[in-house]
Amino acid sequence: MGIGDFSYPYRPDIPGNNYGIHYVDIQTYNRFSDQMQTVIGGNEAGFDVAINLAKRGIPTTIYTTESGLESKAADPSKRLSTFTIGRYLKYADLIHVESHKQLVAIKKKPTAFKLTFADSSTAISQTKPIFATGFAASQSPLVSSLFDIRANRPLLTAMDESTKSPNVFLIGPQVTHDDVVLCYIYKYRQRFAPLAEELLARLRMTINPQVTQQYKKANMFLDDFDDCDVNCQC
Repeated sequence: MGIGDFSYPYRPDIPGNNYGIHYVDIQTYNRFSDQMQTVIGGNEAGFDVAINLAKRGIPTTIYTTESGLESKAADPSKRLSTFTIGRYLKYADLIHVESHKQLVAIKKKPTAFKLTFADSSTAISQTKPIFATGFAASQSPLVSSLFDIRANRPLLTAMDESTKSPNVFLIGPQVTHDDVVLCYIYKYRQRFAPLAEELLARLRMTINPQVTQQYKKANMFLDDFDDCDVNCQC
């Protein structure tokens, strides 16, 4: 089962989250004034928003618990891509990053918004904060009815099968195994062949070893998550 994420933007479950806008709702960056903008979330999406604003001369402050810019992880799910870093450096003067800032509340003031963080610090945003906080397909009625949910993600067996509904499998960027996040398309596509073999086995159909070998040779057969360490072989 693969339902896509775009229809299920994740907004932090905090007081005042209705005062923010999710980046999927941005149809055009021309809607923003020249005022300093506030972005919540410091990975690919957050920097992409800030870069697009900077191209128009609009400054941005990014608040994030951990910035993908600072991450030393080899896994591209946890750090910025080289392409994004290059774009950021071009406009770095207009993009300020505040790390170790977990937003816990937004309060509407007469002419601004008060942001409160987990460390008890506060900040004032003259504009609505922009949530660059990803997606949660667990909001889908189909997913919530067929899968157990923990931390906004469906619980899966080692074969990406629902722990709640037998023979219901999940594919796509919501698939995780411990610390391994398969949110990039080339990563979660590596699970297609092992899943296909599992289905063939359950249907008692023949598995062609030559096809399996082709996938393995192309490094598109991920059946051992121990390989997904800092070398980022997956």
